Formats: sequence, C-alpha cells, structure tokens
Amino acid sequence: MRDVKGAEKGLWQVTSVGSEFMMAEGEKRKLFLLIDKTRSGLFLFDKRSKVRFQAFLSNDGDGKGEEEPVLFLIDKEGKSKVEIFVKDNGMPSMGFFDSSEKVWAVLGLSERGDPAFALYDVMGEG
Repeated sequence: MRDVKGAEKGLWQVTSVGSEFMMAEGEKRKLFLLIDKTRSGLFLFDKRSKVRFQAFLSNDGDGKGEEEPVLFLIDKEGKSKVEIFVKDNGMPSMGFFDSSEKVWAVLGLSERGDPAFALYDVMGEG
C-alpha cells in the first residue's frame, strides 16, 4: 500500500515461508506482524525505525512442538535488555541482559512454584 506520493504505508504478503504485515508512518516502519513455521510475532518500532519491542509465540522449529510466549524489551541500539517468557513447565521467568546481550540475572518461579532468582558470572554459570 502506498500513499499518493508513492511512499510505502503498508505491506501484506504471503510467501512460501509465511505471511507478513507491515504498517509505516511516512518512511518509518511502526508495526510488523509475522507468521511462519517457527513463530508468530509482533514487532514495534521507534521513531528511528529501530525495533524496540518484540512479542512471539515460538516453537522448536519444526512447527509441531508447543508454542511458548516470549516478550523482548530492546534498547535504542537494538539489543535485548529484558526477556519475559514462560518455560516448558508453565512457570514464568524474566531475564536481564547487558550490552552484549549476555544474561546476568533471571527471576522467576521454580518447577514447584517457589520464587527463584539466579545470578550468573562471566562464564555464564549461576
């Protein structure tokens, strides 16, 4: 979809991999939806067209496994800072990342439903 000046305002396409839908404001992307064999996702962009928020239902890759919800909060440089997800056992967790997208802390619930908090060292061990 284009405006009268020819600027792209939206896109809806179906490919052999899946479907995509995009909306823009001027030349800047604002919203992108994706459905393919491994995930269904939503991307929100800031005023510089950088992705700042992602939400997914993803599976193990073959399209047959259980879908797991994942939400990412992303900094202005495009790096994930917070990931919120539900583990296979149904327990929620939240991971915190540094500028290299290395996880340093995870907060959540254990398999028994007890509060759990893990800190990781430079080797990635908790």
